[in-house]
Amino acid sequence: MKAVLTVVLLLVAGGAVYFAVSQASKEVEPPDVDVPTKSTVVDLPYNDPNLPKMGVPAPGEPKFNVKVELEQSKGRNTFHFTVTEEHGWAANAVYVELRHHGLKVKPIRKGDPLIPDRRITILCDKSPLRFDSVLHHTATVADHEFLELEDFGTSENWSAEVTVYNDLTARKPD
Repeated sequence: MKAVLTVVLLLVAGGAVYFAVSQASKEVEPPDVDVPTKSTVVDLPYNDPNLPKMGVPAPGEPKFNVKVELEQSKGRNTFHFTVTEEHGWAANAVYVELRHHGLKVKPIRKGDPLIPDRRITILCDKSPLRFDSVLHHTATVADHEFLELEDFGTSENWSAEVTVYNDLTARKPD
């Protein structure tokens, strides 16, 4: 009985060694992975690559106007931004900087200094600012982004300004 068991164990061990050696000698095929080869910048909804071609570089500094409305619902703080440019110019990748004023501020941890003028920057990522039009953008701001605030107050406690933009373009002269 011991002899039969020994022979069976030797056959199983030999088969395992043969299998391991034959698998190790096989060439491993790389996985078939689709790698994007084109630029992803042209596919971004807030960047129109044709915008600079539709006009000329803007001949001066822009005058952006940003209106902010706060909507509080179900524990969420949703900000609605309305961005315009006085000259009617267009721009890609518009960022607004949101800041609060007139709200009660507390230290984040005991002994920390007060941060009365914290700001966050938000990308208007749905579309670029078009010629003579209005850019509407909505963003939800979580409580942890302004830890120092006891509450978010009302729309009057918030303001925003455009701080970053790209491809500022004026209409072609007639």
